[in-house]
Parts: sequence; C-alpha cells; structure tokens
Amino acid sequence: MQNMFRTLVSIIAYLGLVLAVVPSAMSQQGGMETPEPCPEGAEKVLLTTMIGLSTGQYENLGQPYGVATAAVGQCPDNGIALSLAASLIADIGMRLGNAQSDQAPRVLAEAFDTIIAQDNAPAQAPVTVQVGQYDPITYTTENTRTNVDEMLKKQLLPVLIGASRQYEISSRFNADVEACPYSSRGQIRALREAEGIVSALGTRADGFNHEAPLSRLETLRINCQEQTRPLAMQEMKALMDMSEKLTDLDKDSDAACLADKGRALIEEYRANAGAEESEAANLRKLEAWDSVMKSNSLVVCPEED
Repeated sequence: MQNMFRTLVSIIAYLGLVLAVVPSAMSQQGGMETPEPCPEGAEKVLLTTMIGLSTGQYENLGQPYGVATAAVGQCPDNGIALSLAASLIADIGMRLGNAQSDQAPRVLAEAFDTIIAQDNAPAQAPVTVQVGQYDPITYTTENTRTNVDEMLKKQLLPVLIGASRQYEISSRFNADVEACPYSSRGQIRALREAEGIVSALGTRADGFNHEAPLSRLETLRINCQEQTRPLAMQEMKALMDMSEKLTDLDKDSDAACLADKGRALIEEYRANAGAEESEAANLRKLEAWDSVMKSNSLVVCPEED
C-alpha cells in the first residue's frame, strides 16, 4: 500500500496536478500580480496529501503545508478545496503544537483564517474524489461546510483557546471587524464558533487566557445580526462560567467585572425578549445565571471605581 501511494503521488506530480509547494500563488502578468487559477484536480491532490500525512508518508510537514497553503491562495472560490485545506492546515498546526514548535500558533491561526474563507466561498457542484484503492468520497457544499463547522468547534477551538495568549491567535480574536466574518447559512458558523469558544473556556481557561476569547464572543454578537440572540446566550454563559472560575482562583475583582458585564447583557436580553417558547426557556436559564453572577459581583469592579 505504501509503494502504491508513493507511485500515485509521483504520477499526480508528473501530470502537473500537484499544487505548488511554495505557498505563493502569484504570477507576474503585464507588471501586475494575479492569482494562478485553481488547478483542475485540486481536491484530489489535497485528499491525497491528507491521506499521506495520516499514514506517515511525509518525512516533514513542509510539503503538505505547502500544498494546503497553495490551495488557499489559488482556490478562494472553491469551498470544497478550502475545506480540505483547512483540515490539513489544522492537522499540521496541532502536530506542530504537540511537538512544541514555535511555528504552531502561526499555522493554527492560518487554519482559522481558512475556515472563515471556506464559509464565504460560493456554493458549487458536488465533486467525487477517489485516491488509489480507497473508497470514493463525494463532497458537496453542504457536507463540507458542516464538517468544517464540527472541526472548528470540537478540534481547533480547544487548541486555539489554550494558546490564546499567543499573539498570532489573540490578534485574530481581538480583531476589529465591520461585518460578520461568516456569510453562509444565516451566519450559523458564527454560532458554532461561539459554542466552541464557550466549551473550550470551560476546559482550557486558566484565569489568564480568557480575555481574547471573550472579546471574540462580543465581536460575533455585535456583528452577526442573524444570530444575535443565540450569540448573546453564549456570551452570557461564558461570562458566568469565567466569573465563577476567577472567583475560585481568588481573583474577585476580575470576577466582578465579568459578572457585572454578564448581568447587564441579561437585562438587555430580557428587555428585548419575544413571546416565543424558546425565549421563555432562555429567560428561565438567565434567571439562574443572573443569580450566579450576582454572587460573583460582591466586590466592586475596578473599572467602576
């Protein structure tokens, strides 16, 4: 099987289907830099590379990284290729993290950027890919978006939150944006990201790395109008959870600041509540959350002195 795989990679390279290893997708034409077109068969090259990485076919991570980043540069409108590239870059970033490489934060941040780009790529026709003797896989816009949602929420975000004091990652979470970073499916990926942040804070927050993730939750709530109320629920839960964690760490003034902010958001949410059954359920949750945060705001937040 290994010999067959190596032969397949060689054939693909010979036919000119392998994306450039150097992650520059620019060529000079008439003095202007223009992107190279997305190569035909890019999805097969990416899947082949993913299989090769998972089966130990690469001596180092440079070649698969180059394939993935070249796809990002050359295939901005190919959401299927971007989904495979995002998974590949995230895998490489996590491998670098496990090896304690100082390159890990940068690569993980690139995976995060690619996930955003993938959500904003246009819908496209299904693509069926077969590599060697493996079963063929049919990729669609819908299943790739859903798969990337899950990868972001359950795999990448716990790692990003754990490393969120690193500049490459905190700069993404703290970035000022003028619009929701996600555009497809009613901005649902914004909610999936928020859910992943809240879950990861519960397991990865250490009392010092929560500020950038909380900033990101606020940014998503403010800018992703199609998911504003679900995002508000996620942000309020995060503020409650972190106020409890900081109280347990004897950081009472920091806990009070978060609790006060959470309680203010609760009041705003209540003031705009509708008559839907889901809203009634949320209001019952908020009553309990408000009680928790009230107990964590017994000292004055320094910002309010």
